[in-house]
Amino acid sequence: MTKFFSICVIALSLVLSVNAQKLSKMPPRVVLIGIGAKNPTFNEAQYPHLKIYYTPELTPVKNATETQNAAASLSGAVKFTYDGQPEFLKNIWNDKNIDEAFMLFDKNGLCVAQGYDVDKQGDIASRLCTDKKPLADHIKDCVKKGKTGKAEKKEMKLKKSDFMVGYSFPEFNLSDIDGNSTKISEVLNGEPTLVIFFNIPDNMDLNAAKESGEGKSGKAFLKSMVSGAAGAGKSGVFLALESQVYDYDAREK
Repeated sequence: MTKFFSICVIALSLVLSVNAQKLSKMPPRVVLIGIGAKNPTFNEAQYPHLKIYYTPELTPVKNATETQNAAASLSGAVKFTYDGQPEFLKNIWNDKNIDEAFMLFDKNGLCVAQGYDVDKQGDIASRLCTDKKPLADHIKDCVKKGKTGKAEKKEMKLKKSDFMVGYSFPEFNLSDIDGNSTKISEVLNGEPTLVIFFNIPDNMDLNAAKESGEGKSGKAFLKSMVSGAAGAGKSGVFLALESQVYDYDAREK
């Protein structure tokens, strides 16, 4: 039984390795869109291949504390709603669970595949899209073969899990990591692009776990540990994208 289990583990590792190689050999452009303003403790420079943008005109409806935001992030059971612009992102964030959801756009800016929890199994290439096909298959079609999608004629319905497939983003503004304004049409820029959504509340200290607990009270120590754990969880998808899509080790040295 032990030998059989070992063989299964090795076989699974080989499959995951092959899938990871698929993406690194045909990497799409990867854009991450943050819901809300930039977090001042988040170091985007750690992830040189990823294009990261924010939506500072979206603000939380409830002014949660750092600990509340961190605890909500860890549990995944609580999600704080946002208000403001762009209205399209406000609506899909408030109505659907799009934290770490992904959308693949062809060179014409048309969404050809959509899915959720991009790194849920630790292997982005084999993550299933809403059509049950692995993401790697769609990326191969768009990036390597240059295929394009077919535009839907019917009105988009947000209640569908694949609501974006067959549609282009409505135009909206974004801010880059330096605070410069741009538009989503300029961000997609006429090439296959994997778009992933994320949310790091601007009052969450991502460096809390690096600080020494010496001299802190029990409450302060717990607060720093909760924030640090949440920060580590938030950075996971960025590390996975750098590693699996670009074969780059973005871990802090």
